Amino acid sequence: MKKILIINDTADHSNWGSQACAGALRTILGDVNSDASITILSNTMLNKRYAFDPKFMGVRVCGAADPANPIRRVISKQCVPVPLVVDQFDEIATKWMAADTKGTAEYMEKLKDIDAIVFNAEGSTYRINYGSMKALFILWMAKVKLGIPAYFLNGSVTMTCVDPIFPAMLNTTFKVLDGIAVREPFSLRNVQEFVPGVAAEMVPDSVFYFAPTVAEEPKGEKNQRIKEYCKKPFFCFSLSMLPVDYTAGRKESALLEVLLELKKIVPNIVLIARDPEDQFLKSVAADTGAMFLGPDYSYAEIMYVLGKAQFLLSGRYHHLIMATIMGCPSVAMRSTSHKVDGLAELLSSCMSAPHDPTALRQAKEAMVKDAKRILDEGDELRRKCTEAAAVCREKTVRLGEIVKNNL
Repeated sequence: MKKILIINDTADHSNWGSQACAGALRTILGDVNSDASITILSNTMLNKRYAFDPKFMGVRVCGAADPANPIRRVISKQCVPVPLVVDQFDEIATKWMAADTKGTAEYMEKLKDIDAIVFNAEGSTYRINYGSMKALFILWMAKVKLGIPAYFLNGSVTMTCVDPIFPAMLNTTFKVLDGIAVREPFSLRNVQEFVPGVAAEMVPDSVFYFAPTVAEEPKGEKNQRIKEYCKKPFFCFSLSMLPVDYTAGRKESALLEVLLELKKIVPNIVLIARDPEDQFLKSVAADTGAMFLGPDYSYAEIMYVLGKAQFLLSGRYHHLIMATIMGCPSVAMRSTSHKVDGLAELLSSCMSAPHDPTALRQAKEAMVKDAKRILDEGDELRRKCTEAAAVCREKTVRLGEIVKNNL
């Protein structure tokens, strides 16, 4: 039996989208390569920097993950050496392959007796992102030093001339890979600009592989809360990865202005937040009379709720995908990379260009206009959403075929 290793399996991530993304990619690879077994290197292991990195209440005791941190220098060291520039690839690969430390041995054990290695590139490859830097190096080492077929799949690529570390790394790694697939057209153009001539293709995000039947109706008390609150029409809201203007108790916050303006056309709001940094939406719920759904809900349950909503206002990439699958139109907001812009381009038949969450007052009128248009188009727009998702669903099979063709 063939053996596929997925590095950066994000099922352990505190994010509905990352969890859905990992589950869907495993399913695609397994369905298309039914004679292969799948093993993983988790997101936590990929992003582990230090041999000793204690946390208390979810916060690092030693402060930020900064090698220059004086406390860090005294009590810990890097888990494994990771190249900071492409010139170090060969030297550090030699150290890893010697497996002479506990850290490198743990990683090299993952590469033992595998027939293909897949980087689930969820979490954009941009600026100096540590996890992506380590993953690109592992892909290069696996292919060049160990002869293992290697693939970059299911991610966005955001290279710029700011901190331009990745252009050289991608040029070096992408040119030896057996398959490259980015998940939206903006990223494909970015790759073509910075790595000209490389054989990359655009394949929609793995989450599109899920049909609406994946959604699960919440059980018990959770379901009763939803049914009671949502007797009236409601829209859903989740944040972007960009900051917004909101301070608890300050009624003049731009976020409140937008939500209360939208509440004039749809009376109820359901706020959804899984990520720790988004939990302040509980306070927003109190300020707006909204319902809050948090980490005790699964992504399948959130999909069920989205299917009942009039629309979703969000800058969370995978929330927008899950809403589209469920036939729920979206008013999109930008994120910290171009991935939402790329998604809106991919779904242009049912999603308009995203708004800037850092300038909500400027965007308010256009957001309300988008929401009213969604309500006016009604079932016809919802049908366009499900049709667009179905087209993407068919294309996601390609993620499995890229690997199968070389196994």
